[in-house]
Amino acid sequence: MHKNEIKIYVASSWKNPQHEVVIEDLRGRGYQVYDYRKFNVAFSWEAIDPNYEKWTPEEYLLALGCLDVSEAFWKDMNALHKADVVLGLDPLGVSSGFELGWAAGYGKPVILLVGEFTKPELMIKGIPYRVSSLEDAISTINNLNL
Repeated sequence: MHKNEIKIYVASSWKNPQHEVVIEDLRGRGYQVYDYRKFNVAFSWEAIDPNYEKWTPEEYLLALGCLDVSEAFWKDMNALHKADVVLGLDPLGVSSGFELGWAAGYGKPVILLVGEFTKPELMIKGIPYRVSSLEDAISTINNLNL
């Protein structure tokens, strides 16, 4: 598969400052890259409820059923399903950790780029490809049998 045909899903925390840098670099090299920050711009927990950080567990579970939440979830899940490769950017958030786990369980190649090291996580050992630079991540992607 030629690199301009390879679809990469970049999974990272909303707080990860490397997210945009990695996406722009990958796109500049000709890869197709899904950017949840651009495709789900309309979604935010604050739009559902400005006091979301004070929700009870019951309110949180109820909010997961909102139309905006469902639409944002399925946009990301559809892109994740279509991806040829999932690249996680550490430090991960809860959602991006779920995305990596889902992709690995679904049989997709999963790569974790450990950039800004924060703390060790035991279950990261389960991710088949672990790298410490974007160049190593790109080399890994190019050596996969896609």
